[in-house]
Amino acid sequence: MQEVARSSRVTPIYVFNTAFKLNNIARRVTRYLIVVAGLVLIVLGYVLYNYYNTDKSSLVINQPTGDFTCEDLYDEIENDIDNANYCNTDTDCEILMLGGWYVDFGCYHFINKDVDQEQFFRKMSIYKEKCSQVINECAPSPDAKCELNRCVPKGGNN
Repeated sequence: MQEVARSSRVTPIYVFNTAFKLNNIARRVTRYLIVVAGLVLIVLGYVLYNYYNTDKSSLVINQPTGDFTCEDLYDEIENDIDNANYCNTDTDCEILMLGGWYVDFGCYHFINKDVDQEQFFRKMSIYKEKCSQVINECAPSPDAKCELNRCVPKGGNN
């Protein structure tokens, strides 16, 4: 019976060994969490860097080929225009003047100055030949500015 009582006693050596084991586990877990947090920050930094430093001036507006519906082509052109609207400063912004022959897509749109406007006009001409009627009632476009990485009208409400 004395043996049982003696083995169940907590000795200073037992306390030290238990604390040391827990301390090692805590250190390993902390080290693991720091490494994971570091990797997450590196990946996030890489993604953000690429997002803001990607050269979008090579934006290519794919020209339609084959059979297409007017609705699909219209949606594709609208999407192309939206993708071309990006900026970092006011000087990145340019106005794509439409109206007249291209008024189906509005009177004007704000796009990045590095995007080739002719790509839009070629694609819109294909649309016009097959899909629309001429309307020409456009007011003059306002000046453009860059706000939150989008080209918007100067002085207007968005």
